[in-house]
Amino acid sequence: MPLSLKTGLKLLALTSLALGTACATTGPSDARHRRPEPVPATAPAANPQDAKFAAFIESFRATAMEAGITRQTYDAAMSGIHRNPSIEGLTQSQPEFVKPIWNYLDTAVSPTRIKDGQVRAASYA
Repeated sequence: MPLSLKTGLKLLALTSLALGTACATTGPSDARHRRPEPVPATAPAANPQDAKFAAFIESFRATAMEAGITRQTYDAAMSGIHRNPSIEGLTQSQPEFVKPIWNYLDTAVSPTRIKDGQVRAASYA
């Protein structure tokens, strides 16, 4: 059953958070001897979009907790994360957002891409 875009993005964010945390943590023996570092207070956002992004990071905490991510893990994974304005510009030039839908689909769902996908799927069967 296909996932909605919102659900897919949530799963992607949680998976990225879990993988990033797993890669960033040390072994259990190290963790017992160290105190968790306090999360630095974030400076007030200079841009309203920065404030909106910071609010999202804070509000996403509840979603992470519901998924079993601990507060310490979430804080460690999210510390130092900030909004990158250049990403917003890139999303505004993606073909699926700027081309008329049928023009986009003509290139995104071409016979060549379908055939390549079928060949790749068969190689994993």
